[in-house]
Amino acid sequence: MPYKFVKQISERARATIFLSVLLLVLFIAHMQVAFFGEFCISCILLYVGYFDFIGLMMLVIAWPLLVKEMSAVRLTLILVVVSLLILGIGFSSYEDLSTDFTKQMIERLDGTYVWGAMIHYISLPQLVLFRVAFVLLVSALIIVLGAIGLVLAYRRFNGGQLAGGKAGGFVLNVFLILGLILSPTTILGKGNDFFDCGKTDVFKSYREAGAELSKVIEPGSKVYWEGRLTAIFLYLPEVQIYPPQLNHVHSYHVGGDSQALLRFGQWNDELAQQWLAEADYILFQSTELVYLTDEMIESGKYVKVMSSPKAEKCRWQSVINVYKRVDAPQ
Repeated sequence: MPYKFVKQISERARATIFLSVLLLVLFIAHMQVAFFGEFCISCILLYVGYFDFIGLMMLVIAWPLLVKEMSAVRLTLILVVVSLLILGIGFSSYEDLSTDFTKQMIERLDGTYVWGAMIHYISLPQLVLFRVAFVLLVSALIIVLGAIGLVLAYRRFNGGQLAGGKAGGFVLNVFLILGLILSPTTILGKGNDFFDCGKTDVFKSYREAGAELSKVIEPGSKVYWEGRLTAIFLYLPEVQIYPPQLNHVHSYHVGGDSQALLRFGQWNDELAQQWLAEADYILFQSTELVYLTDEMIESGKYVKVMSSPKAEKCRWQSVINVYKRVDAPQ
C-alpha cells in the first residue's frame, strides 16, 4: 500500500500548538496546587500572572491561521463565552462597590416585594445579596446593550447586512480591544491588591519600624520569626535568623525528617521547638502564627519587650511583636 504524503505542519502552527499545550498544562498544574494542594486557594490569582501572557503570544502567532468565516454554531459559542466572561467579571468585582451606596439602596428596597422575596428564599446576608444581584443585573444589561451596539456597528461595516461569517471575528476583536482599554481600570486591573498600600511611603515606614526594633535587638542575636514582612530584617543588622522561616507557612511541615527538610530549605514542628529553645528573641505578627500559640507565648518562658510601629501604615496586621527568652544571655 503506497504511503500517503501528509502536508507538513508549518512552524507557525507548531508554535501555536506548543503554546496552547503549555498554557493548558501550566493552568491545570497551578489549579491543582491552589485548590487541591497545601497552598492558599486565593494564590491562583498570583500564579496565573506568571504565565497568562502566553495567551496573548499565542493569539498573535495564530492570527493568520484563524478561520475568518465562521459558522452559526461557532458564532453562537463565541457569544455565549463572551457573555459568561462579562458575567464572571461582574460577579468577581461585586466587593468593589461602595458600601455606603449599597446600604442606601438596601434601605430603599426593604419595603419592596421583590427584595423581601429574595431575602426569604436566598440565604445570604443582605449586603452580599444586593451586591451580587446588582452587579449581575448590570452585567446582563451590559451584555444586552453590547449586543445591540455590536449589531449596529457590524451592519455599518458590513454594508448594512447583519448576516455574514465574519461576525465572530468582529465580536472577538471588539472584546479584546475593550479588554485592553479596561485593563488599567478597577474592572480588570485591580486583581489582587494584597500588596497595595495606597500612597503611603512603605520604605519609610519599614525603616521606622526597623529602627525601633534595632534599639532592643542586639546585633548577633538569634531571632525566631513567624510573619510575612521579611523585608524588616534588612533593617536589623547582623541578627541571626533561621532561613526556612522566611518562606513562612509555605515551607512548614508537621512531622517528617527534620534534617532532610532542612537541606531543602523547609522546616517543621521539631525544628521550631529546637529554634525556640536557642533563640534569644521571638518576633511575630499576631495574625501570621504558624507553629507558635498564645499558650506558648504566655507560658512564662518569654517576656514581652515591645511592639513595633506598623511596618505598613495601612495594615494593623503589620505590627511586629518582640519577646525575649527569659533565660537568654544578657
